[in-house]
Amino acid sequence: MPLIQKELDKERLALNLHRVRRDKDKKMPSGIPHLLYNVPSSEGGVDQKIPTDPIIVEAMKDYIMEDDSFKRNGHSPEFGEVASALFDSLDYGEVSLMNVWSVFDDILALLPY
Repeated sequence: MPLIQKELDKERLALNLHRVRRDKDKKMPSGIPHLLYNVPSSEGGVDQKIPTDPIIVEAMKDYIMEDDSFKRNGHSPEFGEVASALFDSLDYGEVSLMNVWSVFDDILALLPY
């Protein structure tokens, strides 16, 4: 999981901090996505985010994360056992950026649900 998370974090930064060029044929905003979201007025936009109650958000997170295994691994222990057994049945050895999608596709095809 750390390999994938590291790559996702790099991609998130690259996408959120690059400048989107203006296109006269589209109505989409241009500028830096991070600023467009956090300071929409910087590009003439309007903040239309819906405020949420942090207490409710925390309660929802607590509800989802009651299981320590889910919190640590992002899945239930039962799913972890099934996925590990399926991975072990495949002959990949180690997961890398070169084979991660093949591993994912092969495990997905074998999942019983």
